[in-house]
Amino acid sequence: MRPYLLLALFIPFSTLLFAQHSTRMYIDEPFDLNEQTILLIPFEADMYLSDANSAIAKYNSLETIEIIERFRRAVDQNILHTFENCDVNSFYDMDQDSAHNILNHIRENVRMEYELVPKNNRENPAKTLATKFKRKPKKQSNNGIKNGQIVSKRDEKERYMKAIVTNDKIIDSLTKKFDVDYCIFITELDFNNIYTESMHLGSTDNERELKLHYTIYRNDGLMLSTGISKTKLPSHINNINQIIGNYFPILTQQIYDDLIREESRSNHLIEKAH
Repeated sequence: MRPYLLLALFIPFSTLLFAQHSTRMYIDEPFDLNEQTILLIPFEADMYLSDANSAIAKYNSLETIEIIERFRRAVDQNILHTFENCDVNSFYDMDQDSAHNILNHIRENVRMEYELVPKNNRENPAKTLATKFKRKPKKQSNNGIKNGQIVSKRDEKERYMKAIVTNDKIIDSLTKKFDVDYCIFITELDFNNIYTESMHLGSTDNERELKLHYTIYRNDGLMLSTGISKTKLPSHINNINQIIGNYFPILTQQIYDDLIREESRSNHLIEKAH
């Protein structure tokens, strides 16, 4: 392989150095989604949590529901592109009435639940206890009165949003219907300002964070892992096309890196180069 071609393969991934992600495993044995069949289940509209939405809506002249749909479709399309060596089934490729009915059935048999991210991102939950929180779309905060002043503190503890199956038959039903080996639930998308002292001082050099949560199940109904993919961007960027084009690929690439083993990724890059 020519040297310049090798360089070209690695340049697109350089931005990942500035992003973070964490995965929590629920099984001891490693797994690899390389060349597997996957059903991708999009996040619900009420699981888009954002305190940056008003600025995005105003800049792009869009309603919140339109922004959610653009972001939901962007996650879907970027996963399809990033997981190109897998067979990914998308609800956007189905008849929309059928897709709507199936998604409603899924949501009737799955609940969302927060779980604290452990200090060790890959710590097995069987070996440690973590506080769990039932799904509440609103972020928890510590509020009160101090010296006659109302104070509000943001809860900085990071949590995974997990998809918890409440009907044991739902995964079996989905994997047989779509002939897939795995189901990936995209459970939540957060787009929030990063609150710092400079923000209070009126600085324009602030950041926001995009954060995508997911849970993966095997066709036997076993939850394999849950994870968070996240990246930062300047707070002045409100153009939705720029946000989607420059930052959503980072989110989906991190999920790919978590679910596809390194040797499989390397082999895939070599095959593409040839």
